[in-house]
Amino acid sequence: MTSDRALVDRYGRSPSVEQVLNPGLARWRQDDALVAYVRARRAPWGGATWVAAGEPVCPPGDVAEVAAAFEADAERGGADVCWFGVERPFLDALGASGPHGSLVVGAEPVWDPAEWAATYDATRSVRAQVNRARNKGVEAALWDGGPAPLQAVLDEWLARRGLPTLGFMTDPLVLGHLGARRVLAAERGGDVVGYLLLAPVPARDGRFVEWVIQGDRAPNGTGALLIDRAFRLAAEEGAAFVTLGLVPLSTHAPLSDPAPPPLIRAGLAWMRAHAQRFYNFGGLERFKAKFRPGAWEPVYLATSAPRVTPATLYAVADAFSRGRGPVRLAAQALADAVADEVQTATRRLG
Repeated sequence: MTSDRALVDRYGRSPSVEQVLNPGLARWRQDDALVAYVRARRAPWGGATWVAAGEPVCPPGDVAEVAAAFEADAERGGADVCWFGVERPFLDALGASGPHGSLVVGAEPVWDPAEWAATYDATRSVRAQVNRARNKGVEAALWDGGPAPLQAVLDEWLARRGLPTLGFMTDPLVLGHLGARRVLAAERGGDVVGYLLLAPVPARDGRFVEWVIQGDRAPNGTGALLIDRAFRLAAEEGAAFVTLGLVPLSTHAPLSDPAPPPLIRAGLAWMRAHAQRFYNFGGLERFKAKFRPGAWEPVYLATSAPRVTPATLYAVADAFSRGRGPVRLAAQALADAVADEVQTATRRLG
């Protein structure tokens, strides 16, 4: 049987396809087809959902058949299926096998690497940030050293996050199993102060900037410098496209069609408006938008049920929670937030 690695290298079309080989994911196989997924729960007391990490990795003409076989296996196990982080062509393929609910979860910005140099020259704010980092002595290049300096930067970055570390398709703990990812490191005075992970999209000759991680000593503009270097590297290699990945709840995404139930619409609107303490949706979107993407492509979730329900979204949250469950994850995030505020107030009073 063809290895999982070989299937990804041959048929990987989704920008996030390298993530299907991350540890912690179950992998379903059928001949030359692979689906990576997490067994999640629809509620603390509810049934199971197999939340798939993107679309099946398989020959393009087999996508609908493989998806149907995966859903049939899940149904035999008493579970439904949620396909997370998929694109429009996959939804069209699913529709051939019967009704599936779907929901727009955000959008991903996309660039043509061959046009990046002109975009850079025309974007004063990006040039200023890159120059600011260069003036501070920061240089970016492909990294061929060990993981220890990168891990130190990651530890500093994680310590500043407002949300406990997530898993599934947002797992930053991949330095020990990079696979086909390459690392661009930002160094200043011989010390690593930031890094970027650049993953291939083999079947479409694309590149996915999976993570941009900056340590405590990274000067302003380090992230922009790393992204500029990644885009120029993609252009040198003749890549067809490069993306910075999903912006959840992006304002650049189209409305879901059909529209989700009012309860789901209200919940998503509340998250974007009030969850900034834990996940800055607007800030992430503004950061990626300032690089002036050529297009924003919608990203979806789809379910084997006829419609997306609150239970579907609970299952997706459970998949990202690293086994803690959404309720426990939220409680931990709130506790961390309170501790952070107390620590800040103590410093100010002291």
